[in-house]
Amino acid sequence: MDAINDLDTVPKVSLDLAGRQYHPGFVGLVNFGANDYSNVIIQSLAHIRLLRDDLLANYDRFRSMDLTSVLSLLVRKMWSSHLFKCHVSAHELLEYVASRSEKKFSIQESGQPKDFLIWILNHLNREFSSELHSNIIAKIFQGKLRLESKKETKFWLLPLSLPSATLFRDSMATDIPQIDLEELISAKNVEFLRLPKVLLLSINRIDNERKLAGVSNSDLNPTVVRFNPDKLVVGGKNYRLIGNILYDTETSTDAAKDEIHYKVQLLDESRREWVEMRDLRCRVVERDLLFLGHSCLQVWTTYSPHQRVK
Repeated sequence: MDAINDLDTVPKVSLDLAGRQYHPGFVGLVNFGANDYSNVIIQSLAHIRLLRDDLLANYDRFRSMDLTSVLSLLVRKMWSSHLFKCHVSAHELLEYVASRSEKKFSIQESGQPKDFLIWILNHLNREFSSELHSNIIAKIFQGKLRLESKKETKFWLLPLSLPSATLFRDSMATDIPQIDLEELISAKNVEFLRLPKVLLLSINRIDNERKLAGVSNSDLNPTVVRFNPDKLVVGGKNYRLIGNILYDTETSTDAAKDEIHYKVQLLDESRREWVEMRDLRCRVVERDLLFLGHSCLQVWTTYSPHQRVK
């Protein structure tokens, strides 16, 4: 347990069998074709302390739980300081999800990170509730709000809509619109009845979210969403950012390859750095430049570094 407590406070460098350095927890995930959309979710879940610590400490308790046991084993590998290679494979988890979702999620066809995340949370919650009679997943991730219609509803993530991308063009320049994250949340005009410990925000940048095939980077709403990663106030609660999933908008010289991909920026608390990960690639990025990317899903937490779920 002491080793788990030190994960976010004591920087650690390990060596794989080839002598390559890596930081446990910040290792690449193999892309088998088009599963970068699921890789960014797995990376994010592996860095949510309230979930991660339970998965690391209680693997034996999860042996009877299909999805939870597979996810627990994968997270243990990701945070291991004794890897053969400085990356791991999530193939077993992805094959399980593909089978249970009737191929809704595949390693050969692109998908939406938020859809994969909601599926994972629903199934984790079902397993914890039925096998352990625990509502820890709901305690961490689920909130409750009241709509303008006075209807009350629970939510795993909060969807946010960007204003229409109006570009003012002349022969030399293009102005890109900007908006504050707090303004997007306020525009929903809802009353928060219960806020989760981990707030998941989904930012829609594609007009037709269900049509991923044929969608390229040029179809994304380019609006810059400004935010302070150290503080977001929602319903009177203070949150801080630990995960930022973005569209990877690197353009390609090959037009056929200019398609939607995903990457994730994660907070390494032990080094006080932000690490950007896309599949096997990992690099440190500047905290002050996080908002410049095309964020589509963010993970905000309200807990302190040593808090546990009660």
